[in-house]
Amino acid sequence: MLFGFLKSKSDFSYKEKAERIRNKTIRKEVNNFKKLCIKRFEDNIEKGKTTTTVDFYGNVTYGFENEISEIVLRELKEEYKNIDFSFSFRHFQNSYKGICMVAI
Repeated sequence: MLFGFLKSKSDFSYKEKAERIRNKTIRKEVNNFKKLCIKRFEDNIEKGKTTTTVDFYGNVTYGFENEISEIVLRELKEEYKNIDFSFSFRHFQNSYKGICMVAI
């Protein structure tokens, strides 16, 4: 009976806690990936390259790529008006590969 009470009482709080952790993870990943994108873009501009692609693989947590990619793309477009941002598409896996940035 004690375990039944704990389970029913804590189910809701576990779901809330999991959602908070998930949202915190996504926000952290978004911030880190945005910084990485801009750093690599600026490094390539210094080298004379005007196009940069940053892959999601190895840079964001697996399972959150779609959510992170959409948030990052939207926020980068809002913050940097002189850079054209788009998704780099991986055709054979039918998924996004990374974010492509072009100086305009």
